[in-house]
Amino acid sequence: MNRNARLLLIGATGTIGSELTRQLVASGARVRAMTRRPNEARLPADVEPIYGDLTLPESFDAALSDVDAVFLVWTAPADSVAEVAKRIAERVGRLVLLTSPHQT
Repeated sequence: MNRNARLLLIGATGTIGSELTRQLVASGARVRAMTRRPNEARLPADVEPIYGDLTLPESFDAALSDVDAVFLVWTAPADSVAEVAKRIAERVGRLVLLTSPHQT
């Protein structure tokens, strides 16, 4: 991936996402983190917090603006997967999806 690429992490405040966020920032990546509570998120200083909610696909539009890739830790109910995937596919060329059978 291009070092200047902007990455959107969805799930950046969770166990896996927070570790990935730290590693990406340490590597010099430009990171945006989507969270339901951007004002409360404990993120590294270089990370841009932005509002978004997996159960409200329309809330993704601002978060997806000007990003090259998305890392998505799926933790929401499965009924919003199709619309979320469609919105990401329309705007971003690269997606990494991490899911768990305990969550989906």
